Amino acid sequence: MLLLVELQPACEFLTVCRDTFPDYDVATLKGHARLLEQSGFVQVVLIVEEGASFRELTWEGHEFVSLCRDPNCWKEAKDKIASIGGSASVEVLRQLLKQIVTSKISGG
Repeated sequence: MLLLVELQPACEFLTVCRDTFPDYDVATLKGHARLLEQSGFVQVVLIVEEGASFRELTWEGHEFVSLCRDPNCWKEAKDKIASIGGSASVEVLRQLLKQIVTSKISGG
């Protein structure tokens, strides 16, 4: 969802629904939209009958998307989390991604 919101022109709404994510039911999409809003990643979430509408990413949202944009970094973070039980908070994931990106920048 964050990657789609990032591509949306400023001040235009993007509505995500079953057409956008056919593998998820509407209740799941709405729930994840609320979590993205509560985490501070997106602004102006409107829960509508068919899904949710987003206006734009926040600074935090842009930062998180930047951290997980590289598929290799994302895979490394997911593999690390899977190795310790398979779940982690968004903050733990963010810190892990920062460590992975920093390590790649410094040549580690």
